[in-house]
Amino acid sequence: MKKIFGILLALGMSVAAIAQTHKIELNLTKGKVYTLNSYVKSEINQTINGQANKIQMAIGGKMSFKVLENTNAVYNIAVWYDRLSMRMKLPNGVFEFSSNKKSDKDFISAMLAAVTDKSFFIKMSTKGKVLEVVGIDSLFSNMVDQFPQIGEEQKKQIQKQIMQSYGADAFKGQLEMTFAILPSGPVSLGDTWKIKTKLESGMAANVESHYTLKEVTDSFYIISGNSKIATVDNNDYIEINGMPVRYDLNGTQQSIIQVSRITGWVIEGRSDQMMQGVSHIKDCPKMPGGMSIPMVMKNETTITD
Repeated sequence: MKKIFGILLALGMSVAAIAQTHKIELNLTKGKVYTLNSYVKSEINQTINGQANKIQMAIGGKMSFKVLENTNAVYNIAVWYDRLSMRMKLPNGVFEFSSNKKSDKDFISAMLAAVTDKSFFIKMSTKGKVLEVVGIDSLFSNMVDQFPQIGEEQKKQIQKQIMQSYGADAFKGQLEMTFAILPSGPVSLGDTWKIKTKLESGMAANVESHYTLKEVTDSFYIISGNSKIATVDNNDYIEINGMPVRYDLNGTQQSIIQVSRITGWVIEGRSDQMMQGVSHIKDCPKMPGGMSIPMVMKNETTITD
Protein backbone atom coordinates (compact mmCIF):
# COMPACT_ATOMS: atom_id res chain seq x y z
CA MET A 1 0.00 0.00 0.00
CA LYS A 2 2.84 2.41 0.85
CA LYS A 3 4.46 1.71 -2.54
CA ILE A 4 1.17 2.37 -4.34
CA PHE A 5 0.67 5.58 -2.36
CA GLY A 6 4.22 6.68 -3.22
CA ILE A 7 3.64 6.04 -6.93
CA LEU A 8 0.34 7.93 -6.87
CA LEU A 9 1.98 10.84 -5.02
CA ALA A 10 4.83 11.01 -7.55
CA LEU A 11 2.34 10.80 -10.42
CA GLY A 12 0.26 13.58 -8.89
CA MET A 13 3.31 15.80 -8.51
CA SER A 14 4.32 15.15 -12.14
CA VAL A 15 0.83 16.04 -13.40
CA ALA A 16 0.87 19.21 -11.29
CA ALA A 17 4.24 20.21 -12.75
CA ILE A 18 3.00 19.68 -16.30
CA ALA A 19 -0.26 21.56 -15.62
CA GLN A 20 1.52 24.59 -14.09
CA THR A 21 1.26 27.60 -16.40
CA HIS A 22 4.03 30.08 -17.16
CA LYS A 23 3.72 33.68 -18.31
CA ILE A 24 6.81 34.09 -20.48
CA GLU A 25 7.54 37.70 -21.39
CA LEU A 26 10.19 40.40 -21.20
CA ASN A 27 10.60 41.87 -17.71
CA LEU A 28 13.42 44.38 -18.17
CA THR A 29 14.73 46.93 -15.67
CA LYS A 30 14.84 50.64 -16.48
CA GLY A 31 18.42 51.90 -16.79
CA LYS A 32 19.93 48.43 -17.18
CA VAL A 33 21.97 47.40 -20.23
CA TYR A 34 21.35 43.96 -21.78
CA THR A 35 23.69 42.45 -24.36
CA LEU A 36 23.35 40.13 -27.33
CA ASN A 37 26.25 38.36 -29.04
CA SER A 38 25.51 36.75 -32.39
CA TYR A 39 27.50 34.67 -34.85
CA VAL A 40 26.05 33.63 -38.20
CA LYS A 41 27.86 31.14 -40.42
CA SER A 42 26.52 30.91 -43.98
CA GLU A 43 27.26 28.74 -46.99
CA ILE A 44 25.78 29.50 -50.41
CA ASN A 45 26.10 26.99 -53.23
CA GLN A 46 25.16 28.23 -56.69
CA THR A 47 25.27 26.74 -60.18
CA ILE A 48 26.30 29.36 -62.74
CA ASN A 49 26.52 28.29 -66.39
CA GLY A 50 26.83 24.68 -65.26
CA GLN A 51 29.69 25.44 -62.87
CA ALA A 52 29.43 24.96 -59.10
CA ASN A 53 30.18 28.09 -57.08
CA LYS A 54 30.51 28.18 -53.29
CA ILE A 55 30.53 31.23 -51.02
CA GLN A 56 31.18 30.94 -47.29
CA MET A 57 30.55 33.82 -44.93
CA ALA A 58 30.66 34.44 -41.19
CA ILE A 59 29.21 37.55 -39.55
CA GLY A 60 29.69 38.26 -35.85
CA GLY A 61 28.76 41.09 -33.56
CA LYS A 62 27.81 42.34 -30.14
CA MET A 63 24.90 44.68 -29.46
CA SER A 64 23.86 46.52 -26.31
CA PHE A 65 20.30 47.45 -25.33
CA LYS A 66 19.72 50.10 -22.65
CA VAL A 67 16.18 50.29 -21.30
CA LEU A 68 15.09 53.96 -21.16
CA GLU A 69 11.52 53.50 -19.98
CA ASN A 70 8.58 51.09 -19.82
CA THR A 71 5.20 52.56 -20.74
CA ASN A 72 2.05 50.47 -21.12
CA ALA A 73 3.99 47.22 -21.62
CA VAL A 74 6.21 48.83 -24.29
CA TYR A 75 9.94 49.31 -23.72
CA ASN A 76 11.79 52.30 -25.17
CA ILE A 77 15.34 51.09 -25.72
CA ALA A 78 18.59 52.67 -26.93
CA VAL A 79 20.59 50.22 -29.06
CA TRP A 80 24.17 50.31 -30.30
CA TYR A 81 26.70 47.99 -31.92
CA ASP A 82 29.74 47.29 -29.73
CA ARG A 83 31.60 45.41 -32.46
CA LEU A 84 31.04 43.93 -35.92
CA SER A 85 33.08 41.49 -37.99
CA MET A 86 32.79 39.70 -41.30
CA ARG A 87 34.73 36.91 -42.99
CA MET A 88 34.13 35.82 -46.58
CA LYS A 89 35.62 32.89 -48.41
CA LEU A 90 35.16 33.41 -52.15
CA PRO A 91 36.56 31.55 -55.17
CA ASN A 92 39.18 34.30 -55.50
CA GLY A 93 40.31 34.32 -51.86
CA VAL A 94 39.51 34.93 -48.21
CA PHE A 95 38.60 38.41 -46.95
CA GLU A 96 38.26 39.49 -43.30
CA PHE A 97 36.91 42.74 -41.90
CA SER A 98 36.40 43.99 -38.35
CA SER A 99 35.33 47.15 -36.56
CA ASN A 100 38.37 46.63 -34.32
CA LYS A 101 40.78 47.23 -37.20
CA LYS A 102 42.23 50.73 -37.47
CA SER A 103 43.36 51.11 -41.07
CA ASP A 104 42.42 53.69 -43.72
CA LYS A 105 43.31 51.14 -46.39
CA ASP A 106 40.66 48.68 -45.17
CA PHE A 107 37.57 50.56 -46.29
CA ILE A 108 34.98 47.98 -45.19
CA SER A 109 36.50 47.63 -41.70
CA ALA A 110 36.51 51.43 -41.42
CA MET A 111 32.80 51.47 -42.32
CA LEU A 112 32.03 48.85 -39.66
CA ALA A 113 33.98 50.88 -37.09
CA ALA A 114 32.06 54.03 -38.08
CA VAL A 115 28.71 52.60 -36.88
CA THR A 116 29.87 51.19 -33.53
CA ASP A 117 29.06 52.96 -30.26
CA LYS A 118 26.37 55.10 -31.93
CA SER A 119 22.83 54.76 -30.63
CA PHE A 120 19.53 54.31 -32.40
CA PHE A 121 16.21 53.55 -30.75
CA ILE A 122 13.55 50.87 -30.75
CA LYS A 123 10.18 50.24 -29.15
CA MET A 124 9.63 46.63 -28.16
CA SER A 125 6.61 44.96 -26.59
CA THR A 126 6.85 42.60 -23.61
CA LYS A 127 6.28 39.77 -26.13
CA GLY A 128 9.39 40.69 -28.13
CA LYS A 129 7.61 42.38 -31.07
CA VAL A 130 9.54 45.34 -32.48
CA LEU A 131 7.01 48.13 -32.85
CA GLU A 132 9.32 50.89 -34.10
CA VAL A 133 12.93 51.46 -35.16
CA VAL A 134 14.20 55.08 -35.17
CA GLY A 135 17.56 56.43 -36.29
CA ILE A 136 19.18 53.36 -37.81
CA ASP A 137 18.72 54.54 -41.42
CA SER A 138 20.48 57.86 -40.76
CA LEU A 139 23.18 55.99 -38.83
CA PHE A 140 24.19 53.99 -41.88
CA SER A 141 23.65 56.88 -44.31
CA ASN A 142 25.96 59.12 -42.28
CA MET A 143 28.51 56.34 -42.15
CA VAL A 144 29.12 56.55 -45.91
CA ASP A 145 29.37 60.34 -45.78
CA GLN A 146 32.44 60.03 -43.54
CA PHE A 147 34.48 58.80 -46.52
CA PRO A 148 34.97 61.68 -49.00
CA GLN A 149 37.19 59.51 -51.21
CA ILE A 150 34.08 57.65 -52.38
CA GLY A 151 32.35 59.04 -55.46
CA GLU A 152 28.72 60.16 -55.21
CA GLU A 153 27.43 57.41 -57.51
CA GLN A 154 29.25 54.73 -55.53
CA LYS A 155 27.95 56.24 -52.27
CA LYS A 156 24.37 55.94 -53.49
CA GLN A 157 24.91 52.30 -54.48
CA ILE A 158 26.54 51.43 -51.15
CA GLN A 159 23.80 53.20 -49.16
CA LYS A 160 21.08 51.38 -51.07
CA GLN A 161 22.61 47.97 -50.47
CA ILE A 162 23.27 48.75 -46.79
CA MET A 163 19.64 49.81 -46.26
CA GLN A 164 18.45 46.55 -47.81
CA SER A 165 20.50 44.54 -45.30
CA TYR A 166 20.64 46.80 -42.23
CA GLY A 167 17.86 49.38 -42.56
CA ALA A 168 14.90 49.72 -40.20
CA ASP A 169 12.74 47.02 -41.81
CA ALA A 170 15.64 44.59 -42.10
CA PHE A 171 16.73 45.17 -38.50
CA LYS A 172 13.16 44.73 -37.23
CA GLY A 173 12.79 41.33 -38.90
CA GLN A 174 16.20 40.11 -37.76
CA LEU A 175 15.60 41.12 -34.13
CA GLU A 176 12.13 39.58 -34.06
CA MET A 177 13.57 36.23 -35.17
CA THR A 178 15.41 36.29 -31.82
CA PHE A 179 12.86 37.85 -29.46
CA ALA A 180 9.38 37.56 -31.00
CA ILE A 181 9.16 33.92 -29.99
CA LEU A 182 7.15 34.37 -26.80
CA PRO A 183 3.57 33.09 -26.39
CA SER A 184 0.69 35.57 -26.24
CA GLY A 185 -0.64 34.04 -23.02
CA PRO A 186 0.28 31.59 -20.23
CA VAL A 187 1.53 28.18 -21.39
CA SER A 188 2.23 24.84 -19.78
CA LEU A 189 5.11 22.45 -20.34
CA GLY A 190 4.66 20.87 -23.78
CA ASP A 191 2.35 23.59 -25.14
CA THR A 192 2.92 24.88 -28.70
CA TRP A 193 2.13 28.31 -30.16
CA LYS A 194 2.42 29.94 -33.60
CA ILE A 195 4.29 33.14 -34.50
CA LYS A 196 4.41 34.86 -37.91
CA THR A 197 7.33 37.12 -38.84
CA LYS A 198 8.37 38.97 -42.00
CA LEU A 199 12.01 39.32 -43.02
CA GLU A 200 13.26 42.22 -45.16
CA SER A 201 17.02 41.63 -45.06
CA GLY A 202 18.10 41.58 -48.69
CA MET A 203 15.06 39.53 -49.71
CA ALA A 204 11.49 39.69 -48.40
CA ALA A 205 10.34 36.43 -46.83
CA ASN A 206 7.46 35.21 -44.68
CA VAL A 207 8.28 33.03 -41.67
CA GLU A 208 5.74 30.86 -39.88
CA SER A 209 7.10 29.32 -36.70
CA HIS A 210 5.73 26.83 -34.17
CA TYR A 211 7.37 27.08 -30.76
CA THR A 212 7.10 24.57 -27.91
CA LEU A 213 7.93 24.92 -24.22
CA LYS A 214 10.27 21.94 -23.88
CA GLU A 215 11.77 22.37 -20.41
CA VAL A 216 11.41 24.51 -17.29
CA THR A 217 14.12 25.00 -14.66
CA ASP A 218 14.44 27.34 -11.70
CA SER A 219 16.35 29.89 -13.78
CA PHE A 220 15.33 29.47 -17.43
CA TYR A 221 12.88 28.13 -20.02
CA ILE A 222 13.94 26.04 -23.01
CA ILE A 223 11.88 26.69 -26.13
CA SER A 224 12.20 24.75 -29.39
CA GLY A 225 11.08 26.10 -32.74
CA ASN A 226 10.26 24.75 -36.18
CA SER A 227 9.81 27.31 -38.94
CA LYS A 228 8.81 27.39 -42.59
CA ILE A 229 10.32 30.22 -44.65
CA ALA A 230 9.28 31.36 -48.12
CA THR A 231 10.26 34.43 -50.10
CA VAL A 232 7.37 36.74 -50.90
CA ASP A 233 5.81 35.87 -54.26
CA ASN A 234 6.18 39.12 -56.19
CA ASN A 235 8.16 40.67 -59.00
CA ASP A 236 10.10 43.16 -56.85
CA TYR A 237 13.82 43.25 -57.60
CA ILE A 238 16.61 44.50 -55.36
CA GLU A 239 19.86 45.90 -56.69
CA ILE A 240 23.00 43.87 -55.99
CA ASN A 241 26.29 44.97 -57.55
CA GLY A 242 24.40 47.10 -60.04
CA MET A 243 22.10 44.25 -61.15
CA PRO A 244 18.36 43.80 -60.36
CA VAL A 245 17.88 40.49 -58.53
CA ARG A 246 14.89 38.70 -57.02
CA TYR A 247 14.76 35.45 -55.07
CA ASP A 248 12.38 32.49 -55.27
CA LEU A 249 13.40 30.43 -52.25
CA ASN A 250 11.81 28.36 -49.51
CA GLY A 251 13.08 26.29 -46.63
CA THR A 252 12.97 25.43 -42.96
CA GLN A 253 14.62 26.39 -39.70
CA GLN A 254 15.03 24.51 -36.41
CA SER A 255 15.77 26.46 -33.23
CA ILE A 256 16.50 25.81 -29.59
CA ILE A 257 16.39 28.85 -27.30
CA GLN A 258 17.11 29.37 -23.61
CA VAL A 259 15.14 32.24 -22.04
CA SER A 260 15.65 33.71 -18.57
CA ARG A 261 12.71 33.13 -16.22
CA ILE A 262 13.44 36.44 -14.50
CA THR A 263 13.94 38.83 -17.42
CA GLY A 264 12.59 36.96 -20.47
CA TRP A 265 15.88 37.86 -22.22
CA VAL A 266 17.45 35.29 -24.53
CA ILE A 267 20.39 33.71 -22.67
CA GLU A 268 21.48 31.32 -25.38
CA GLY A 269 20.17 30.09 -28.70
CA ARG A 270 21.00 28.19 -31.85
CA SER A 271 19.19 27.88 -35.16
CA ASP A 272 19.88 25.88 -38.32
CA GLN A 273 18.32 27.16 -41.51
CA MET A 274 18.19 25.59 -44.97
CA MET A 275 16.89 27.47 -48.03
CA GLN A 276 16.84 26.43 -51.66
CA GLY A 277 15.45 27.69 -54.93
CA VAL A 278 16.45 30.12 -57.68
CA SER A 279 17.77 33.68 -57.84
CA HIS A 280 16.74 35.61 -60.95
CA ILE A 281 18.88 38.37 -62.46
CA LYS A 282 16.85 40.67 -64.68
CA ASP A 283 18.01 41.68 -68.14
CA CYS A 284 20.39 44.61 -67.64
CA PRO A 285 23.62 46.05 -69.11
CA LYS A 286 25.75 43.97 -66.75
CA MET A 287 23.75 40.79 -67.54
CA PRO A 288 22.24 41.00 -71.04
CA GLY A 289 19.33 38.58 -71.34
CA GLY A 290 19.28 37.98 -67.60
CA MET A 291 20.01 34.73 -65.80
CA SER A 292 18.40 32.27 -63.37
CA ILE A 293 20.77 30.71 -60.83
CA PRO A 294 19.86 27.59 -58.78
CA MET A 295 21.08 27.95 -55.21
CA VAL A 296 21.14 26.27 -51.81
CA MET A 297 21.79 28.35 -48.70
CA LYS A 298 22.61 27.11 -45.18
CA ASN A 299 22.77 29.37 -42.13
CA GLU A 300 23.85 28.44 -38.62
CA THR A 301 23.17 31.11 -35.98
CA THR A 302 24.48 31.11 -32.42
CA ILE A 303 23.37 33.64 -29.81
CA THR A 304 24.53 34.35 -26.25
CA ASP A 305 23.78 37.17 -23.84
